[in-house]
Amino acid sequence: MLRILIRLVVFAFFIGLSLYVGVQWKLSQDLDYLVSKSGYGARFTYGSSSISLTGEITINDIKVNIPSEEIKITINQLKYSAGSILDMAFIRTQIGKNEFPKKVSLKVTEAIIPLSPRLVEIHTKNNVRTTWHAVNASACGKVKKIGLQEYVEMGYDYLVLSTEVQFKEDYYSGNLRGYGWVDIEQTNRTEFQLDLAGFYEYLTQSDVKTSPPSLDYLDITIVDQGYNRHRNEFCSLKAGIESEDYVREHVKTVVQKLGSVDIKMTLSGKSAYELLMKPNSQLHIEFKPEVSFTFADFGYYDEREIRELLGLTVEINQQLYSNLVNNWALDRFNRIETREITTKSEQSKNRFFENVIVHRSFYLEDKKSMDRFINSKIRVVKLDGKNIEGVLQKNENQQLVIVRQINGGTLSSVISAKQVKEFFVYR
Repeated sequence: MLRILIRLVVFAFFIGLSLYVGVQWKLSQDLDYLVSKSGYGARFTYGSSSISLTGEITINDIKVNIPSEEIKITINQLKYSAGSILDMAFIRTQIGKNEFPKKVSLKVTEAIIPLSPRLVEIHTKNNVRTTWHAVNASACGKVKKIGLQEYVEMGYDYLVLSTEVQFKEDYYSGNLRGYGWVDIEQTNRTEFQLDLAGFYEYLTQSDVKTSPPSLDYLDITIVDQGYNRHRNEFCSLKAGIESEDYVREHVKTVVQKLGSVDIKMTLSGKSAYELLMKPNSQLHIEFKPEVSFTFADFGYYDEREIRELLGLTVEINQQLYSNLVNNWALDRFNRIETREITTKSEQSKNRFFENVIVHRSFYLEDKKSMDRFINSKIRVVKLDGKNIEGVLQKNENQQLVIVRQINGGTLSSVISAKQVKEFFVYR
């Protein structure tokens, strides 16, 4: 009896080993097939692949090359699982069904994306400027939008991305639940949790989709890991001001742009936005939508309806904020870019007449003649390189009193004449 059991165990072991080796071979064949079917002229190669007893596929040293676009991406390791070892052995068939698995996980370790001139060119060409670009690039000198070209100027020669995500069907509710993170080195890290109702039912509907999935819950956390510092330094250089001054000027300019379309940012909103702009900030957003909420009507919701119907909660650096803006409407917000284009067009039309009639600007004057320009608009450049612009109110005992307009009021600054490197007068 013992001999029979031993023979059965040995037989089962060799059957299992043969099955495992066969699965590995089948996986290799399917991967080679998928590689051969890569579109967009892409060349996909990898160093090695394997499948574990739990059905997790591991692919090492992946290289994606698109010669026509001069794009080369390398991935240190990719892990993917969407079923048992037998399910994953037939990954070619599984992908061909175009079905979303009941449980799926993906882990990418160190995907390196070089910001080549060609990739930057493609992104710049296809990335049309929107209101979000206009707001994001506010007070950044002559920069119109912050894209890959600006990333390169900030010092990013390449992006290193790692991610891990998991999705599965909830046993009790039938909802699609997911969670995971995306980490871009020296930029930011995003973590999320998701609960989507009606997802699998939607996939099994006929060609005419009548009941789209609905969002039951979404939680997003974005942690700055270096991007804010790079952007602030980049934009401060473009604007010719200090980094901290740029943050304040950016917030001020955004407030003005929102105000131009009758959206009012509250004091709490200004404080929150300024914190969000600084290095190492953390933004946490939570959504718990009401049953009556629909994405189709999102553009028509005001700020109060968004908070209530969407169940919106916003935290910055673990501090809760509410009532960030008043008179919000998405269509009103989107008019900012249109308004700026129209204004620039009108300025362009009038520029010829402005140049013909009068051209006013700041002109360099002798520092000894400062007393002649009391009550005149001036600009002084200090020895430390900082600029101060305003109206020269008086000059007593080598102390200049300059009055500036700040947020609808005035602020007087006293500067020693000995600290003035250059003196300009507007005329």
